Amino acid sequence: MEVSLSNKDLFNIFDLSNKYYVITGGLGFLGRKFTETVCKYNGNPIIIDIKNNKDDNKFLKKLTNKYEKDILHFAIDITNEKEILKLSNKFSKNKLSIAGLVNNAAINPVSSKLNNKDFYLENFSINQLQKEFDIGIKGSLICTKIFGNLMAKNKFGSIVNISSDLGIIAPNHSIYNSSNKNYKNVKPVSYSIIKSGIIGLTKYTSTYWGKDNIRCNSIAPAGVFNKQNKKFVSKLEALIPMNRMLNIDELSGSLIFLLSNASTYVNGHTLIIDGGRTIW
Repeated sequence: MEVSLSNKDLFNIFDLSNKYYVITGGLGFLGRKFTETVCKYNGNPIIIDIKNNKDDNKFLKKLTNKYEKDILHFAIDITNEKEILKLSNKFSKNKLSIAGLVNNAAINPVSSKLNNKDFYLENFSINQLQKEFDIGIKGSLICTKIFGNLMAKNKFGSIVNISSDLGIIAPNHSIYNSSNKNYKNVKPVSYSIIKSGIIGLTKYTSTYWGKDNIRCNSIAPAGVFNKQNKKFVSKLEALIPMNRMLNIDELSGSLIFLLSNASTYVNGHTLIIDGGRTIW
């Protein structure tokens, strides 16, 4: 006998009502979209982001008024394990149950300056790598082990790590080049290292807490359009079968799918959102 679902039933499996979701870097470019998406599906975002300016406060106030949600913001450095543990203990003390974690915080080095040789592999600074590693890997690990442990105790939760298509494939450095033939721009090696590492963390976590009903998956998006240089956009779009960059709104469905009950048996998976680029 076939079972048909009503539109209401279909929506309910994506519903995040009465649940709290930690989003690191929740005030950044992608983070804001993730924060709003959680609100839209009735969840309560907990933002961990050291950013805390007037524009951020305006954004949070707008979301609060629009969705009437309980949005919490903590200006904490995710690489500070003691502070993250302190926050976790605060949640436990106040009986605030965490249902999900989005490890989104990262440093995205952009080859926006011409004649910039600092990103060349042979010149790349280990100190720069350390800065990016601390946020992208160390911070994600700290939040995973602390908030993941909270979820494991409750036998329920979903962790979504934000990787990249460049965690799957190598960068095509030619798309970053300028018309100046004497110099080249490249995507820094640090980005590939960290986004690949995020996928490794995803796989490890999925097997470690799987028995406790904690799922861990990652999203690997292609380049998201954000008013980049027209020549760069044209070169990148030529590498994508759909011939366009990713629209930031197109990430929302994937995030909610992985956070919600729509994906209760999806674990250890990397969802590639790239318009087909990695197929070529």
